[in-house]
Amino acid sequence: MLTARLQPVSGLTTSVLADGQLKLSFPGITAFSHDGARLSDELQQQLVTVTESLKDISYQQLTVLGHTDSSGQLAYNKTLSQQRAEQVMAFMLQQGLPLETLAAEGRGPAEPIADNRTAAGKAANRRVELVIHFGPALTAALAD
Repeated sequence: MLTARLQPVSGLTTSVLADGQLKLSFPGITAFSHDGARLSDELQQQLVTVTESLKDISYQQLTVLGHTDSSGQLAYNKTLSQQRAEQVMAFMLQQGLPLETLAAEGRGPAEPIADNRTAAGKAANRRVELVIHFGPALTAALAD
């Protein structure tokens, strides 16, 4: 199972969402610089591990969710978060995942995980998350 393969990966957390999808997060790493969409080396290393684990798993869709901190204009942040998601998706394509299973979605500053009034909180909010949708049979197995 994917969660068991990813368990020993440092800096990665997994959670099963209410609809049976699996969410992968990378807390504690700086994924992007302020105002940038370039993937950090640390994030790239994490994504290589995730991608290798996914190659042997049957899943229907992987959605990359891009996020920003609350600095700047909302419209700009929405665009930046979409660019971040697309950069991660492009990286995962380069690692061998099929295009038809990938999607990118920018969320802007709408879903902070930390306080945007601090530098550390803003850095934490500049992130991506991966949401993996399995078919109904695999979703049931995920719950076991």
